Parts: sequence; structure tokens; C-alpha cells
Amino acid sequence: MAARWAARCLWGGREGRRFISTPTVSRLTSDEVIQMRNELFTKEKERQLSLHPRIEKIEVKYTGKSHPGSVFVMNKALSTPYNCAMHLSEWHCKKSVLALVDGEVWDMYRPLTKSCEIQFLSFKDDNPEEVNKAYWRSCAMIMACVLKRAFKDEYSVNLIKAPEVPVISGAFCYDVILDNKLNDWRPTNDNFRSLTRDARKLIDKDLPFETLHVEVKVAREMFQHNRYKMEMIEQKASQNMEGIVTLHRLTTPCGTNCWKDQRGCRSLKKNIWKQQ
Repeated sequence: MAARWAARCLWGGREGRRFISTPTVSRLTSDEVIQMRNELFTKEKERQLSLHPRIEKIEVKYTGKSHPGSVFVMNKALSTPYNCAMHLSEWHCKKSVLALVDGEVWDMYRPLTKSCEIQFLSFKDDNPEEVNKAYWRSCAMIMACVLKRAFKDEYSVNLIKAPEVPVISGAFCYDVILDNKLNDWRPTNDNFRSLTRDARKLIDKDLPFETLHVEVKVAREMFQHNRYKMEMIEQKASQNMEGIVTLHRLTTPCGTNCWKDQRGCRSLKKNIWKQQ
């Protein structure tokens, strides 16, 4: 399960650890930074919704194996692939991990912007490569979220990124830079068990990932307290003419926000157990 894999990946052998230390650079507490990012994300999301004051209708044609040719009348910039799945069956809602929108891989909670054709991807597909990639990236994000909350506020924890790991390896990891006051810390088996329990609890919340496409200036403002994310923002923005950065937010019940820059599973709760 993902929680157990998180522990294994964190351990990774003594010589394989990725814990690096650095001086604290943020003047805000971790909770204050999280609150700031959350407010900016919500503000930008509301701003984008305000650009569509009048609800426009779009037609979404389902091209999957079951119910082929079904057409859904949905709301432009509001309705998501998950909303379309609700018109098909409970199975499609629970088992769909990603969608294909006009052939493009699409997050289940990313709003649809025009009339299109859609089909859904699951672990049962003949070639679940994109689904597996999303699964492992989501597991890495869960691990990062757990690590971010694992230490007292006096210690800085900077999340860097989830490095690309071949799916065939059956593992995932996340690069994290810890406070230099933790130079002598070596995670014990008890630490790993505690992190595993926290991951299980988070997975059981069945929380969705929120997707938002923002201008680079918005992303910079949100991540101004993490220079590593700032570097990634510049890199991502340079990869498209519009300078747009895609953000994904996972908001935990206690208010902690975890962020990633690549698509993930709709939800890990139902899919985690399929990988055991």
C-alpha cells in the first residue's frame, strides 16, 4: 500500500536517503505560509470563475466501451470529467482515475472548457501507463504532505519535487530539504511507523486534488517562500508560450495544503489497495 511504500522509499537504505539540510529562510511560520497559499489559490480560482458570469452549455460525447455515443450537456468551465462520470454509473465514478478529453490526458476534477469527446482511464485498461504514472505521483505527494506535517514548526521542511521514477520500479520518492538543526537526525523504525500511520489516515480521507492553471506571477507569489519551487515555476513557465503554470492542491482536514505540478489520481483511497 502507498503508506508502506512511503516508509520504504523514505528508508531506501542508509546510502539511498535524500535528506539534505539547509538554513531556515522563511520568516513566516509553516502554518502562515500554508494559509497564504491557500488564500491566493482560492482567490485566483474565484477570479477565474468570475470570468464566466453567465453559464454556457457544452456537449460532451462519451466514446468509451459502455454507453458509447452518449452525449452530456454540461456547464462550460464548471463541469468536470467526474461530473460526466456521474451520468454513467457509480463504477465510472469510483474506478476512473483520469480522463481522455479529445485525446488529451485530463484530471478528473479539471473543468471542461469546450464541447469535446471524452473517455475514462482506469487500472483495468489494457495499457494503464498514464494511470500508473498518476498513481505513483499521487503516492509521492501523500508522502511529501506527511513529511511536511511531521516536524515541529521550529524546523523548516522544504518540499522540492517528486523526481521521475520509472513505473516499472514499483516505487516513488520525493526530494525534501530539512532544517540544518536536523543534521544529526536519523529516522528510526518508530519514525517510519508513525509516518506510515499518518499516510494511512490521509489516504482514508479520500480527498480530491484540485487543479488550477495560473499565470507565472500568481505562482511566484504563492511560492515566494520556497526558492526551489520558484526555480521550478520558471522552468515550467518557459515550456509554453503562454507562461502558464499548472498547480494541484490537496487540502487536508487540518488545513494543510500539499502541492504538486503534475497530474495525479482522482483519489487514492479506492486505488491504493489495487496496487498491493
